[in-house]
Amino acid sequence: MNCVVKAVKRIDQIYCQMESVGDVNKLYYLFANTLGFPEAWPPTDKKSYYGGGVYTGNTWLKWTTFNTKTYQMTDKPAKFRSISLEPRGYEQCLKELEKRGIKMEYDGAATIADKSGREQEWARDSSFTGSPFKEVNLFVCKYTPVAFSALTTTPDAKNLEEHYEAMGKRLDAVYGGPLGVRYVKEVEVGVTNLVRGMAGWQALLNPIKPAGEVWKVGNGPALRLTRGEESCIKSISVRIKSLRRAKKFLKMNGLLGEERGDTLSLRRDKVNGLDIRFVK
Repeated sequence: MNCVVKAVKRIDQIYCQMESVGDVNKLYYLFANTLGFPEAWPPTDKKSYYGGGVYTGNTWLKWTTFNTKTYQMTDKPAKFRSISLEPRGYEQCLKELEKRGIKMEYDGAATIADKSGREQEWARDSSFTGSPFKEVNLFVCKYTPVAFSALTTTPDAKNLEEHYEAMGKRLDAVYGGPLGVRYVKEVEVGVTNLVRGMAGWQALLNPIKPAGEVWKVGNGPALRLTRGEESCIKSISVRIKSLRRAKKFLKMNGLLGEERGDTLSLRRDKVNGLDIRFVK
């Protein structure tokens, strides 16, 4: 009997696409300063894009824009643009996905110049080219130690595990910040055909079995599929320690949006339309 090998470890990053550099900075500092999420990747101009991210307890939430020359803040809608997966060994992951008939395309290596001007690789990634993954810009990414020493707030980290360990200690040190953040519970992904979408994601996440339409992917956020008019990332839900505490803080700061049962939301007009929820 053949044993199915896991191809991915967890959802590593959730990307939000913004209209301008000003919009990226607005949301980055809203989360890092006002909401108290630890800073993981300070806003950086990478020439082809500008972006920065915070640590959420088990993943990064990252804001980016390709419009690197526009600095004014706007009220134009943002969107959850892509999901980065941590592979269970980059090369091994790609080989395993090939066996499963899942199509990938190598995107190339990202580099950064060191003090001498020599370009050093800090990451390489491969994107999924077939449905239902291309609709959410899904990709797998491998980091080198340069990524952490040059771009993150954990310069001593040698790999992603050490980075997460350091960031986790920072979140614990402030007791989850003013919201009492624990981790991202789940990422909601809409699909136009739920049966076909379930089959596709199962092929990727096998041997993990879903509970209903939800897969628990390692130590990262769970993935929930819902039927929708378009295939896209719809929302994220962040688990917190106390709804009462979070509600009081959000209301006091003019950030409280919809309340639905045991779910609170950020005011969408404060986050350029993104659906970001808090649950106990």
